[in-house]
Amino acid sequence: MAVEIDASAGTCSVVVDERRQVGPIAEARISTDPQARMSVLELPGVRAHVTEDDVQRLLSAGVRDDRSNLIVDS
Repeated sequence: MAVEIDASAGTCSVVVDERRQVGPIAEARISTDPQARMSVLELPGVRAHVTEDDVQRLLSAGVRDDRSNLIVDS
């Protein structure tokens, strides 16, 4: 997944179904897909799995981190 960040415009984008989807960083968030056990970039109307390297770049740009820990202590 090719994530791009445009700090000057305050946007981030990701390619979904061969189309680049752009959204404001202020409305973007990182969540967790428990079935895939992966992080997900959520933009208005768009969800896309992203790598942890992309997550770190997005968090540095100001994207909200709403991930949950999937490991449960027994």
